Amino acid sequence: MQNLNHHQVWGKIKRFNQKAAFVFVIVICLGMFSMLSASLAREFTVFYNQNCRIVTSYNHNPHSIMEKAGVHLNGVFEYEMEETENGPVLRVGPECNLQVKVDGVTHTVVSRTDRIENILESLNITLGEYDEVTPSLDTIFTEDCTITVQRVTYQTNSRNEKVDPPVVYEDTNKLTKGTDEVKVAGAYGEQLVTYYDKVVDGKIVESKALSSMVVKEAKTKVVLRGTANPKNFAPVVTNNDAVNEKILSPLEPNSPIAVNEKGQPVSYKKCIKGIATAYTANEGGNRTATGEKAQVGYVAVDPKEIPYGTMLFIKTRDGSYMYGLAKAADTGGFTSGPVTVDLFFEEVSECIQFGVRDVEIYVL
Repeated sequence: MQNLNHHQVWGKIKRFNQKAAFVFVIVICLGMFSMLSASLAREFTVFYNQNCRIVTSYNHNPHSIMEKAGVHLNGVFEYEMEETENGPVLRVGPECNLQVKVDGVTHTVVSRTDRIENILESLNITLGEYDEVTPSLDTIFTEDCTITVQRVTYQTNSRNEKVDPPVVYEDTNKLTKGTDEVKVAGAYGEQLVTYYDKVVDGKIVESKALSSMVVKEAKTKVVLRGTANPKNFAPVVTNNDAVNEKILSPLEPNSPIAVNEKGQPVSYKKCIKGIATAYTANEGGNRTATGEKAQVGYVAVDPKEIPYGTMLFIKTRDGSYMYGLAKAADTGGFTSGPVTVDLFFEEVSECIQFGVRDVEIYVL
C-alpha cells in the first residue's frame, strides 16, 4: 500500500472538490435551461376554416404557429392574436359581422373566426340550464351570421278550461232535410287542467297535460235534425213524377219503381188488399219490434203474413193517399180483426186525418 504524506492527501481532496463543484454547476444550468424552455413553450388555440387546433410551440411567431397547426395559406391572409384567460388564441380569416339577439336586445360584434360560445362569453351572456342557442355553442363561424339566444324554462301550471257540451241528435220530420234546430241548449262545463309547459322567451310553445279535474259538469245539448223532404222536393220512388209528388214516405229504392197511370207497380210478387190504420210515437221516436227507430216509411204488419224486412209499395184504393215505399219493421194487434197494416205518421193529427182506409199492399 502506497504511503501518502500530508501534502499529497490534501492535493487529492482539493482536486475532487473542484470536479464536484463543476458537475454541480452543470446540473444547475441544465435545470435552469429546462425551466426557461418550459416557460417559453405555450399552448396556442388556432381557429381556421371551421377547425380548432391546439398546438404547443416555443416560437410565438404566428406564421410558425399556423404552420405547426397545419394551416396552409396561399397569398395574403388575415389573422389576429389575442391573449385570453385560457391562453393565447390565434384567429385566421377575415373579420365577420355578427348579430347576437338575446333578451330583446341585438348586439353587434365584429370578430374573426371563433366558436359561438366564445362570442357569448365576450358579451358576458350567461346561459340558463335549458336555454337554446342557434347556431349551437360549438359552431365555428367563418362568415357573417346571426346568433339567437332563446331563454327556455319549464313550468307546471294549472288553467281553467271550457268543456264543450255533448251533442245528441234527434230526427224529426217537422224539419226539412239539412235543417237543424236546437231543442235543448245545453251548457258548457269547466275543468281544471294541470300542464307541463315549455316557455320560450316568456311564451308557452309546448304543453303536455298532466292531469285534469272536473269543476262543473257540461250539460247535454239536444239538436233536432230534419228528415222531411222540402215541399218542392219529391223522392224518386217511381218513374212517374206525378205519383212521386203524392208519396208520403221518404224511403227511396235503388232504382225507380215502374208504375202505371194509376200509380200501381207494374212488377211485384203479390198484391194484398186490406185495411190500413195509422199510428205514431213520442217525440224522439220509439223502437219498432225489429229494434229500429220508428219513422215514416216503417209500417206494422202481421209477420206471419208479411215477414219483417219485406219491402212494400202501399197506396189507398181510391188513390187519395200514396204512402209509397215501405218496410215491414213493426207489429201490433194483428192476431184478430180486419186490419192488415198500420202506417206510421209523425203527427197525431196526420193519424186522425188518415183514419181507416182500404189499401193495396204490393209486395216487391
